[in-house]
Amino acid sequence: MTERLVNGRGISRWRNRRQRLLLGAGGGGGAGVPAANTFTYSTSLDTSRSDWWGAQFNDDGTVLYFANAANGSLQHSATDFTTPYVVEEAVINTTLTSVTGSMGGSADRCFAWHSDGRGIFVGDIVNGDITSYPIGASASAYNPTVGVGWGLEALEATYNVAAGFDIRQMWARPDGKMIVVTSNDSVTYGSQARSIWLSTADDLTTASQGDTYNPTEPIRDLQFDTTGNSGYIMYEDGSANQMVAKFTCSVQWDISTITIDTANAINTTAVATDEFPLQIITVPDNSRLYIVGWDNLGLDKLQVWT
Repeated sequence: MTERLVNGRGISRWRNRRQRLLLGAGGGGGAGVPAANTFTYSTSLDTSRSDWWGAQFNDDGTVLYFANAANGSLQHSATDFTTPYVVEEAVINTTLTSVTGSMGGSADRCFAWHSDGRGIFVGDIVNGDITSYPIGASASAYNPTVGVGWGLEALEATYNVAAGFDIRQMWARPDGKMIVVTSNDSVTYGSQARSIWLSTADDLTTASQGDTYNPTEPIRDLQFDTTGNSGYIMYEDGSANQMVAKFTCSVQWDISTITIDTANAINTTAVATDEFPLQIITVPDNSRLYIVGWDNLGLDKLQVWT
């Protein structure tokens, strides 16, 4: 059973780690996420880094990890949170702790957790591969920089989405049976999202192609909520602005049925014109959005929307 605890600052914590209830998993609904324009831009945090890509919180919002685009390692970038998921109160590390064991190389630009936090899926920007790595047996789940034997173990499986499908961002369903990958400038495939189904949770050897979403405008990221009926998507409008909007699916978990609420989108380019947004990070209670990108000096930025 999922239990939400609201602390004194109004930020929810989820007691049973990332395995939150999959609302409507039998085909029902759930209210879904609020419209994007319910959020207001607050600030952009300076990371003093130039290699963030594919950032993800751990299960309780007390560490922010990211895939290092320079060397293909997994690192943590924010720790010592005063309040879970509130990064502006945390320490953003400029000297980072790397998880031992490479994800494969500099082409590995994004990752998502296994359903039990005992491993990660990794997306390849060149070959279209999803790879899977377990974390050290003695490490804490969702915290591969913690504990004896921490780090990534040897590659355990690979699944090729399509040759040359440049995976820019990815999302994994909390039950480990669905992965969504996005490509925004593939020469062969254009801007596209694909879902991959796993008949056994977290096991890429059981993966198969699911649905495809072919947008009218380039997309950069797509993050479902737990209902399977809605989420947030980042897309580029006709003026090269990076927009974030709520999307809905007329068929649960089917990305080919996506409709984007463009009328209530937020413009992540206009609020910080020297930044180039790349990724959406959500939090469990939908109280805030983070937008990962970089500025015109090549330094990574983290926009805060509350």
